[in-house]
Order: sequence, then C-alpha cells, then structure tokens
Amino acid sequence: MGKSNSKPWTVPEKSKLKGCAKIMCEKHGDKTCQQLPLWVKTFGFPENGSFSVRRIRLLQEELEDYEKKKGYGSVDWKEFRMWKQEAELRQGWQEKGRKKAPRKSSPSHPQKDLAPLPAPAPHPPVDPRREVRGQPTPAERTPPGRRSAPSPHPSAEDVLVGEQTTHATYKTINEPHLRESGAGVSKALTLDSEATRSPTTNGIKSIEGRDLRETGAGEMEVYRAWTQDSGTRRSQTTPVFRTGDGPNPRDIGAGAMEVYRPSSLQKTHNAIQIVQVPYAYGVWTPDEMRSFAKELPDVTKRGGAAFVKILSLIVQEFKPSLREIQSLLIHKLLLKFSKVKGNWLERDAPYDWTPGAGYRKHVEELYERIETAFPVRLKAICCKKQPDETVDNYLIRLTEVFEDNSGLVPAADPNMSLYESMLIYYFLQGLDEQIKDQAFKHSPFWETGRLSSVRAHAVHAEETLRVLEDKRKQDRVRLEERFMKVLIQLLQAENGWRNGGRGPSRGSRRHGCWNCGDLSHWKRDCDQSG
Repeated sequence: MGKSNSKPWTVPEKSKLKGCAKIMCEKHGDKTCQQLPLWVKTFGFPENGSFSVRRIRLLQEELEDYEKKKGYGSVDWKEFRMWKQEAELRQGWQEKGRKKAPRKSSPSHPQKDLAPLPAPAPHPPVDPRREVRGQPTPAERTPPGRRSAPSPHPSAEDVLVGEQTTHATYKTINEPHLRESGAGVSKALTLDSEATRSPTTNGIKSIEGRDLRETGAGEMEVYRAWTQDSGTRRSQTTPVFRTGDGPNPRDIGAGAMEVYRPSSLQKTHNAIQIVQVPYAYGVWTPDEMRSFAKELPDVTKRGGAAFVKILSLIVQEFKPSLREIQSLLIHKLLLKFSKVKGNWLERDAPYDWTPGAGYRKHVEELYERIETAFPVRLKAICCKKQPDETVDNYLIRLTEVFEDNSGLVPAADPNMSLYESMLIYYFLQGLDEQIKDQAFKHSPFWETGRLSSVRAHAVHAEETLRVLEDKRKQDRVRLEERFMKVLIQLLQAENGWRNGGRGPSRGSRRHGCWNCGDLSHWKRDCDQSG
C-alpha cells in the first residue's frame, strides 16, 4: 500500500480544471498539471494555478527546500519550468503592451484634448527676409540683446515664450525674453556658440552658461525629443539635467547624469559641465533585502560575534548606506533592534570606509553594540560527558556552564521549573548512548522524571556498565591464557617428545593433573570431571 505521501499524484480531469491550469493543459499537455495537487496541498499554491511571476518564484524557493528534505527526484522540475516560462512570457506581453505607443487618431474620430495648451505670448513679427529655420541671412546681423535685471516675480506668460512646431514637441524660448523674465526653469533647443539653433543636433536641449547666470535659472529639465536628422524618438526615460552648485554626484550616489552650473571661479568654459557617473549606485530592492537577511545567522543562537562577522562581509562587499543597514537589521532583528540602535543618525550617509570617516565610525560602534548585547548562549549544548568522567562530575560541570550562559536561576518551586527542565534536556543531550540504553533497560520512562530521579538512573546505569566491563576484561584475560596453553601443546606435539616420537611416559605426568594434563594443578583441584 505505502504511505500517502509516497503515492504518485494523479492528473485532475480536464472538465474540473479552470483558469491557468486549464490553459496549461490545453497548451502544453496533461503532464503540466501532474504535480499541481502537491503544490496546492503542501505549499499553498492557487487551486487553478497562477501566472504571477512573484508566486512562481516563491514556489521555486519552497520546492528547493522540499527537494533538500525529501531527496533528489522528488520534484518534477520540467513541469515547473514550463509554468515559469509561461508566466514570464505573459509578463513580457503585458510590459510590451504598456510601453506600446498610442495610435494616431483618425480624422473622423478626433480625440478630446483635456488639457489644452495655453495661448502663446505675443512676439515680434517674423522678418520675411529670414530663412524658414530662423537663421539670419549673411547680410543681416543679429542685434545684441538688451540685458536687464531679472524681475522678482515673473509671470507665466513672460516665462513660457515660444513657438509650436509640426510635431508639437519642440519648445523654443526667445533669448532676449528669457534674460528679461529671469525664469527659474528654462526650456530651449540646443544652441551653438552664437546663441542660434544648430540643424545637426540630436534633440538635446541646453543653453549657454552665461545665459543661465544672467537669467538666474536654477533647474533645466530635458524632456524626450525627436531627432532632426533621422526623426527617431528618444527613450521615455530621458534623465533630468539639473543645474546649480552642489556636491559631487559620486558622494551622493547619483543614478543619473548630474549637470552643475559653473561657479564664478571657473573661467575656462562658458558651457554647462555635464558629469556622468559610470558606475551608478542603485538602491536595494525588497527581494535583495530578504536575500541578505537570510544570510545573517540567528543572533540569539549563534551570538553577536557570528552575526557581526557575516554583517561585515555584506557591508564590505555590497557597500550599503546607513539607511539600508538600518532596514536590513530591522528586517532581521525585529524588536531586538532597539537593543543595538544607540544614537542612530537621522541623516543617511553613503558608504565611506576611509580612516576617520563618520560612516566607518558609526558602523564599528554598531558592531560593538551587537557583540555586547548578544553574547554566546549555546555553550551548554557543546558540553558533553568525557569518556573518563563520571556522571556526577559531568552534572556539576554542566550546571556551572548552564547557569553562566542561560541567564536562569534555580527556583524554590516544588514543581518542575523551566530551569530544571532545560538542565535535564542538556544533561540527556550530553550523556553517552550506552548509559542511556542501559538506563532504558531498567526503566523505559526514566527520562520523564525530576532531575534527581534522572541522575539516579544514570548513576546506576554507569555502575552496571562498569561491572560488566570489569567482568568482560577478566573473561578476556582467562581466554588469552587458555589460548596460550593450547598453542604450547600444539608446538610440542609438532616437534615430538624426547623419547623418539612416542608419547610421554607414565612418569612424566607425576607432576601434573591426571585428567587434563595441566601442569598448574593436581587432579583433586581439576575442574573437569574424571
């Protein structure tokens, strides 16, 4: 018959399948649902299956643990990979559908514009002698713009001055209006050294540094644009360029390009300085945080020293910030984090292991607090009875170690206390198997009593084993003596006697036993019956 867990799972009937399970059976065959009842019953997987990538990953971790316990071959990974492949394929379809660009509206069904653009501000009339792109003719020179102090409160109409192009994606700002308005946010197409539009630019929007200093622009946002040459569209995740004096992007862990406005001391270039960080810092995801927390040992069982050893490896290898270290410890220690929190910095700090750095000093103090708050509490388990040690001496030594590391004290309660029950547990864990087997022969329930009763049974079993061992040694010595005598007699018979090979004469036995021939005793002392 076998056990219930050893029987193979049968495939459910197709008529009863619904949802994802029915899709898998129709698309990949009946074998894909063979282990579905096991997943549902053991791991809590949905009854009709699921195409959620998150559920599939959780199921994979549980199946790996299950295979380690049950042995190799207990999990059909081929079926699981088909489910995982189908889930990832469907997720890819969904993401592709989200990133799909909207279709153009037909003339017969125009779309309603919920947020109409504001009307453009008035601007000077266009000179018919100029080119279509706005470039001045060689005969005409651009008059210098009149500079004025920025207004304290510019209006929206003064700031957003531009013209609309065919695709409604380019926004240009007239340079004189920009300097006169003092806009905080400026948006313009790429300008060359003469403050004119370049026809070969790739759509990046910028403005000269001198114009930024004159207008007081604090931030410039770059949106996606159409390239003028090929007409291709930039990615939707175009980074934001920031202007202004600030710290080094490598110190703050910037993930995108940071643009800084040149200060008054930097006279070499009038253009904006663009600094791109090659190895950008990324924040830990929740999955990464859980995986790191699994690597940390149990601080209550292994102690703070073992915990700090693994935590230091994570800090040196992955270089987390102080806020990420705090999140990792809270996830692992839960309420015990209050014991080691100390004076935690409210402001986050990036990784900096240089001598004397605030980050390094704060982390090293955290290591010391963890080692102090969680000392090693498992020396009692390592305490075993030595071969040449008696049961009483072992119990005395175990009691001292248990009281030093457990934090418990003996109670005067006549009933069994937690101290006594834990001490009995560690006492039985450290005893020899021979003593426990001998005590079990005398009393099968000897482990369920009080400490005095358990000790008495162990001492009695130890004495019994000692008596048996002494008797066994005596029997071994007696057996060795008899073997030696038989060996001597065989050697004498092989070499023959002194009278020419005939047997011994009658007088040769005068000094030995008449029955067995042993020279060590007489006949009256012989154990064998005559």
